[in-house]
Amino acid sequence: MVDTADGVDTDQGLAGLARTVRKDNGGAAFTLICHQDLFYTNKPKPIPQAQPAPGAGGSGTPPASGSFDTGSGSSGGNDQPELTVSLPGVYLGLDIDEDPFARGEGAVVGGDFELRIGMSATAAEQSFAFGLVAEGPARLRIDALFKSDVDTDAVSGELTLYPQALTYKNGEPDEDDEPDQPASLEVVVYRKGDARSGKVWIVPALASLRRLGLSAEAHWSGQPRLAEVGLRRSIGEPTPNYTHMENNYLLDNGPYLAEESEGPFASFLTLREMEQLPAPESPIRLEALNAIATLSEYTANPAFLSRARNRLFPAVTASGPLRVRAVHDWVMFRRRRQAVCDASCACTAPAAQAEGFQTWHLRLEDVGELETLRQAIDDNDAETLKRFSFKRVDVLHYLDDALTPIELQKTVLADWKKAKPAAKLVLGRVWEQAPRAGQGWQNHYRLRRLVGLLGGLIEPPSVDVVHALSRAPKPLEDAQFDGGMLLVTAEQAPPTEVETAHRVLLIHNENLFASLDDLKSGSATVWNELENQVDQKSTFALTVHFVDGQLAAADETELKKLADEIRKNFDVNFTDAMIVRGNAIPPEQHVQEEHDTIRAAAGAPAAGGDFALPNALLKDAAVATILPFGAFKP
Repeated sequence: MVDTADGVDTDQGLAGLARTVRKDNGGAAFTLICHQDLFYTNKPKPIPQAQPAPGAGGSGTPPASGSFDTGSGSSGGNDQPELTVSLPGVYLGLDIDEDPFARGEGAVVGGDFELRIGMSATAAEQSFAFGLVAEGPARLRIDALFKSDVDTDAVSGELTLYPQALTYKNGEPDEDDEPDQPASLEVVVYRKGDARSGKVWIVPALASLRRLGLSAEAHWSGQPRLAEVGLRRSIGEPTPNYTHMENNYLLDNGPYLAEESEGPFASFLTLREMEQLPAPESPIRLEALNAIATLSEYTANPAFLSRARNRLFPAVTASGPLRVRAVHDWVMFRRRRQAVCDASCACTAPAAQAEGFQTWHLRLEDVGELETLRQAIDDNDAETLKRFSFKRVDVLHYLDDALTPIELQKTVLADWKKAKPAAKLVLGRVWEQAPRAGQGWQNHYRLRRLVGLLGGLIEPPSVDVVHALSRAPKPLEDAQFDGGMLLVTAEQAPPTEVETAHRVLLIHNENLFASLDDLKSGSATVWNELENQVDQKSTFALTVHFVDGQLAAADETELKKLADEIRKNFDVNFTDAMIVRGNAIPPEQHVQEEHDTIRAAAGAPAAGGDFALPNALLKDAAVATILPFGAFKP
């Protein structure tokens, strides 16, 4: 029995029946049919009036036993027609093909959903019937399987719905309905308990819902069982949600290790287990069948009547002994062997193989040693590696090609807290002796998944520092385990290289003279006009790069070569060196120093002007240097 009110008064809430079925392959089916006789009305309701006390002053006229609320805020004023809306039928059918908690990472679990709503409206002595249908397949792609607590399993993945929505009025479909687009959402599904007592809740990866701490929840317990479906709001600060998704470090870190405590629960659906199936002529069964018949009519689908009835009240017939009558001579035969095992082929799945990976940690007090350590690990330099004190944290086990370890995530986090890592991850390495199931290619994803798990303890890097090794570093080699992982942390991340671009234009003075006035006035088009002359034989251009303020060697060589060719071919020298500042110059770019380096490399004098073109785009750079050469002949 299902309702959304304290009782089954259909003037106050939905009431009806629901049925759950567990499939042989671990899947499930859920069927719900309910109705509400009065969903909305603007008809004014009588409000009882209190009787005055005996002896109280008044006109002597006995007060009326009741009056009507006709306040100005009511929609039931005398100038508006009376409106009454009811829901003669609401149907929900859900099917899950398999148990997602029994599948592996990378698997796809299919399902179907069907929602039908019938609405009846009466206004101005006219009646209208509306129907809404939303149905289609659903797919859950499993990205991770893990235990969020000792008795709680979790599945993380992407849920995709492929809905087809149709609307009806008085039994006629809307001709303007068009196919809807698929809708996808990253979710984490948690399951705790069993069929007698437990709960399931879903945490969507929507930023707005995460900030509110909202999750959809269904829980059940008691004898007979009482189940509730609704929304739960968690109390407390959620786990930080890092955004280094481009390096695949995290799988939406928030829901994995949420430390929030359970907050208030708002129930919008209550299901009470019935002691026995409703009798064929019972009122609750007849009401459910009437609601199904009404929905079949409102949504113009006669086949829905038998389909929904069979899902809610399946026909159970007693089966007698199996008899086979021969009509031909008997022959010996055997069952055809199946090359591919399908649903009708019962076979024993191969036992899962577990691999053990040691996890190691090194805390660098001096981040300046990072490059030495990196080189020693990649070169397997045993002598250099002896200088560092590696600490083993724990051992993680992976089933088959899973990316998430089978260990309890809280236990893994507790082990790493004991290791006292620094705040920043500066290096990560993973290796395996001999992959059993051929999954060595994805070990670096396992390490990145571990980094995501430790997101609240170690801050992931903004650049990719996690890589796989073809063999274990000498000090960490251990044949008893399948492989290992190493995380190196430091309080400060190593300084990153600052690279800037600088445009260089080498132009003959005769070509430059016509544009000098526009350069001085800051024309937005003058630079394009100068660049358009590059195809001519007296104007040349290139973009050079500076790394931490130093001109790249290759670019310096190319610039010197071009300058020497100009001197040789034109028999001229450079006469000037000008700075042109475009828009959005990075604050770390030292324009004057770069300009002086370019001028010196080309052999140009330290003269020239400084022009600002804030509205111009200097190709792929924010600043440029103009190197004029040759004499000007007016």
